[in-house]
Amino acid sequence: MEELDFAMIAEITLRTLWVCGVALALSLGIGVPIGIALGARRFAGRTLFISSVNAGMGAPPVVVGLVCVMLFLRRG
Repeated sequence: MEELDFAMIAEITLRTLWVCGVALALSLGIGVPIGIALGARRFAGRTLFISSVNAGMGAPPVVVGLVCVMLFLRRG
């Protein structure tokens, strides 16, 4: 087995931080406007939308991943 050196570990760590940062920026860009709209406005279907948002926040990532696999893959 190849020994991991410091440069490789630093590269892996920086790439992980980059991916996490991009995911955070995307989720903030989508989630904050939706949260503001849900908090500030009353509209038809608001209760249903809030329920689906809360259900999505409560679902574990593994379950969401399995649902995505079943939806998008042919033999899910």
